[in-house]
Amino acid sequence: MPGAVGVQAANWLATVAPRDGTVIHAIMQNMSAYQALGGASVEYVTRKFFWIGNTTDSPNVINSWHTTGIKTVRDVMTRELIVGAPGTATSSVYYPKALNELVGTKFKIVSGYPGGNNVNLAMERGEVGGRGSNSWASWKSTHPQWLAEKKIFILVQIALKRHPELADVPTMIELAKNDDDRAVLQFISADIPINRAYVTTPDTAPDRVQALRRAFDATMKDPAFREEAARSSMDISASTGEEAQKFSDMIANTSPAVIARAKVILDVK
Repeated sequence: MPGAVGVQAANWLATVAPRDGTVIHAIMQNMSAYQALGGASVEYVTRKFFWIGNTTDSPNVINSWHTTGIKTVRDVMTRELIVGAPGTATSSVYYPKALNELVGTKFKIVSGYPGGNNVNLAMERGEVGGRGSNSWASWKSTHPQWLAEKKIFILVQIALKRHPELADVPTMIELAKNDDDRAVLQFISADIPINRAYVTTPDTAPDRVQALRRAFDATMKDPAFREEAARSSMDISASTGEEAQKFSDMIANTSPAVIARAKVILDVK
């Protein structure tokens, strides 16, 4: 169900879908933060969804294309880098905008692309010099040759801690200059532990929720599933529905002062 980069599907789940556990939604990771920020057209409340589980906590990353000559986030503090972004109120816009405001980078954001693949094509054509956000797991599974051939450089990772495979790449939080800025960047980064989560509708019966959660857990441990995931370079670092629910609630319960500052920095209308 396309529309508004995930908002339309989340709204449908909250207001229209049968409330019996028969509808499952692969929710966009920024829906909790978008709701907390008072985003436009929000009709859902993520705390009322029942979170079934999350397949990976792989970080999001901002990258440059090799022809730009930009290889580190420090380079973007002295040189402009044009990055493409799907939509207009997505992590691909929010991450570089926050870094510009709080860290001093010089990202120029070109938003409104229909999807991530369109941004990838724009990089290849030279229309943009990077992408405002993509999952590290996605880069590994969809474009491993770009990584092997050093066609893309990972500039910064958005996560609560550094990923072992990106040990030399700073997190966005680490670049903060003071505690107030760090709190905002932590809020923006807090949805990484639920970046590939599945939810079902509000008011679903408890026994249905438990059945879905335990089935998800069993799938994540299934040898055949793990083998297929490995063959397709799919990153699996799963968490339970109960754990995912806690992270969603944590985002929704962020201090109003932090949310107010984030709204100004991200220019959320």
